[in-house]
Amino acid sequence: MARALSRPLLPALAATAALAVAGCGGGGDEKTYVKTYEGACAKIVAATKEFQTSLSGLGASVKSDPDKAVATIKGSGDKLFTTFGDQLDVMAKADAPSKFSDFQDSVSDNADKSREGIKKAKDALANIKTLQDFSKVGQSLDGIDVGGTKGLPKELGDQAPSCKTLGGSSTAS
Repeated sequence: MARALSRPLLPALAATAALAVAGCGGGGDEKTYVKTYEGACAKIVAATKEFQTSLSGLGASVKSDPDKAVATIKGSGDKLFTTFGDQLDVMAKADAPSKFSDFQDSVSDNADKSREGIKKAKDALANIKTLQDFSKVGQSLDGIDVGGTKGLPKELGDQAPSCKTLGGSSTAS
């Protein structure tokens, strides 16, 4: 059951991560931009792995102590969403070099929706009382609008490999 709980969250988190870089780029230093982007993505990847590990460790407690399982998932989920929101803010301040400005601009148009999606997911998580309530968190993430966001440019993904593991890379240059 723990593995099934993480499955609906991961695609939504990957889609949201693709939205995370926001701002009005065009004149930034490429090395600094890539370092910022890679650092933020690495923290999101680490938090996602920690969340998955937490879920996989639930096993028997789901049946023997469901309240403890709910508390564990709520705590781990809140930490994941907090990390994601914090890194969204870090990336939102990144100044993209001109070659990534189209990507940055397309994401900028959706950044507020991503933040709202994180807030809704955290709110849904806080209101969970039973294991059956976890579908509400997934429904919150489903509401994140990814339309209009360009895929992660291949060159940026090559320089920021943690971001590739989140999904959303393309062959665009």
